[in-house]
Amino acid sequence: MCMFLEPFVHEVVELGQNGVHRTLSNGASVKCPVFPLMFSLDSVCKLKVVCQRQFNGRMGCLYCYHPNDTTVPTLNQNQKFYDQESVYGLRTEEEVVRDMMEADRLQQEGMLGSNSVNGFLGVSVLLKFTDLLDSFSRCPFNIVWGFSIDYMHAALEGVASDLFNIIGNILTPAQLHALDEHLQKITPPQEMTRRPKSFSARGYWKAKEFRAVLLYYILPCLDGVLADKYYSNLKLFVNSMHILLSDFITRDKLTEAATCLDNFCVGYQRLYGMVNVSYNLHVCRHFTQQVKQYGGLWCYSNFVFESGNGYLLRLVRGTKSVANEIAVKHSTVKVASKVIAGDNGVSKSAIEFCSQILKREYPKEVAADRAPLLLSQSCAKVSERETVMLRESNVTVSGDNDVSYYNRVIKDGIVYCCKSYTKAKVYDDSCVQLEDGGFVVIDKFVKSESSELLCIVKPLRIAHGIDIIDAIKRILCDHSGSRKPIRDPLQRIGF
Repeated sequence: MCMFLEPFVHEVVELGQNGVHRTLSNGASVKCPVFPLMFSLDSVCKLKVVCQRQFNGRMGCLYCYHPNDTTVPTLNQNQKFYDQESVYGLRTEEEVVRDMMEADRLQQEGMLGSNSVNGFLGVSVLLKFTDLLDSFSRCPFNIVWGFSIDYMHAALEGVASDLFNIIGNILTPAQLHALDEHLQKITPPQEMTRRPKSFSARGYWKAKEFRAVLLYYILPCLDGVLADKYYSNLKLFVNSMHILLSDFITRDKLTEAATCLDNFCVGYQRLYGMVNVSYNLHVCRHFTQQVKQYGGLWCYSNFVFESGNGYLLRLVRGTKSVANEIAVKHSTVKVASKVIAGDNGVSKSAIEFCSQILKREYPKEVAADRAPLLLSQSCAKVSERETVMLRESNVTVSGDNDVSYYNRVIKDGIVYCCKSYTKAKVYDDSCVQLEDGGFVVIDKFVKSESSELLCIVKPLRIAHGIDIIDAIKRILCDHSGSRKPIRDPLQRIGF
């Protein structure tokens, strides 16, 4: 791993010392040093980079001094687990650097052997650029918290996966069957890129499916089904993840999330036993400290990197010159995307050709001013109150209170549909959250004589309050980019 990162370290040192030279509008030349802030790695790779014992060994946590010395007999051997009843102090950067240097000294003298210095086996290669850059300018990279805790692996594919497996063993076959039916009947918006699968098939779930089930589906589906002590423990984890995945997190909310996570981890151990306590569960208790320094967990998760890896793999078709094939195809995709998205007077044939390259279907008719695309026109009767409001807004309504409306609207690549749209069987894009926190259902899209797009909405009452995660939600915006409240049944929605 050190050999793999050596070229990166040299590039970082050069960027930190020499920087990037920019010329301002007034002609002045400035030098902008570039420093790394953090690394987003999974647990296995992280410990290789840091030169630390594996997470299941003694002192295997990078962030605290938990000894991980609680031994529990299992079927095959005695294993060590992270006891959640005990709390240990957090590591500091100075202490970690000191332990690394001491481990490196003992290793060079041949005295380290199979031991470690507080879990460290040597000096991380990334410590080199922090030393070099500190002599020139203060490097913001922290050797401890600069290695982010990835919630995709730790919380979703780790804790959530283990917790769902335990819940699957607790429920009866009849309850599992009912849970499968409830999940498969859910029609989420298209932001949930994967439709809900059965709970019994959770072994095949992807990380995004775990995220959707954990944050939105699991609590309503298990309400009144799972025993109270298990359900209450699950709610603590869900609530803390909702807070830590938000855009704006206050100190009070961060304290609430820390309390929920501590109670969840301790309760998890008491309910399900020490043998089910994993490193992923332990490291979740450090989420709040990570968020305190770098922001919400979604800012530095591995979702974007895993998606990028999948994108690069899909570009490979041959068995030779793989790197060259990836480079050529990636450049072609970038150019084709700019041709389709740009307003440079490109001909329709060029746009269609680029669409074929990307293997995507784009609307044939798109207004030059990026106006919304109206689809699936129908005719229906409206109420007397809606008739009055529509006529006041210069919308044509016949004598029989019939009005022409649209079932679907595409704006900026986002599809909105009416509740009555019968073809929307997998996804439901008719529910909208308002600025004041209320929810409405889109009933009809109508167009006035002045070509204004209007929306008839109906209020939606929900039994329990729910927060929409900022990393997933979609907002109906006006042209200034701010959210616009909808107070009347008939309201312009900013298209």
